[in-house]
Amino acid sequence: MAEEEKLSLLTIEGGAVAELFDNALLEVMKNIHDINTTTHKREITIKATFKPLDENRNIIAYKVVCDKKLCGQEALSGAADLKVVAGKPGAYCRPKVTQSGLPLLAEVKPFASSKDK
Repeated sequence: MAEEEKLSLLTIEGGAVAELFDNALLEVMKNIHDINTTTHKREITIKATFKPLDENRNIIAYKVVCDKKLCGQEALSGAADLKVVAGKPGAYCRPKVTQSGLPLLAEVKPFASSKDK
């Protein structure tokens, strides 16, 4: 007769708890690596519940859940110009600027030459 395997964190469902944790850990690492997420802490929680299935308490049922708390993306903010055009208000994108505060090259118009006058 084969020796019975004692139930433990490593033996539940053939090691499935470790696999659940590894999958959650991978998602946490991806979330941390995403530069669009906040720098707050992430969490992984393993919760195991057990319940007797018979009156003699000879058989138990168990359920293992591996939850994770990830961080959301950073909020985006900006500004828009509010203008009234043809009697209707609307929001319009503000001019794009470079880090030095100068307009982008595509927005710079050449000077008029003397022959254009």
